[in-house]
Amino acid sequence: MTYSVVEHDGHVEIEGVTRAEMIEALQLFDAARSFQSRTSADYRHSLVAVMSEARVDQVPAASLDQARHLVQLRASLLATPHFTNETLAELRGDEKVSTTRTWLSRQRTSRKLFTVRERGRTIVPGFQFRDSGSLRKELAPLLEVLGNANVSEWEMWIWLTSGTPLLSGSTPSDVATVEPARALGAAKRFAARR
Repeated sequence: MTYSVVEHDGHVEIEGVTRAEMIEALQLFDAARSFQSRTSADYRHSLVAVMSEARVDQVPAASLDQARHLVQLRASLLATPHFTNETLAELRGDEKVSTTRTWLSRQRTSRKLFTVRERGRTIVPGFQFRDSGSLRKELAPLLEVLGNANVSEWEMWIWLTSGTPLLSGSTPSDVATVEPARALGAAKRFAARR
């Protein structure tokens, strides 16, 4: 059989089938989706039961090792200078923390800095600021590239403050100060790999 399917103003017209055949086809489609959903759940349940019975780890050891490594990385980052909304308000001399929050929101939106969430708090990595409290403007192009590539904030913090083979082992945030074009190129290569 040959069918002709045409879409008009938000509805579809199908030539070559009767109304009854179309209703039957849609009912079969719904039944197939329902069956697929039930069997997927049954399959997952059976797989978990078999793995439990055979005493097979349901989380691969490599995944656990990676999670442990990320926990250690986050802990080491949180041991470096960083700000909360309150401590950043003090640094900036803002009378109200709400003023700091508004400023942070604008800077994040324009990708001039990034923040991370940790246990319900906003954390602002300190390396993004000069000793005077002003933003390090040379980081903005890197943050733009990483943000456009959907690199998570925690990944940004790790990558920007760790040595990378893309910069012969140097740290991107350090290289951005003396060789901004080189640091930007590394950020683009890092982002392209994602």
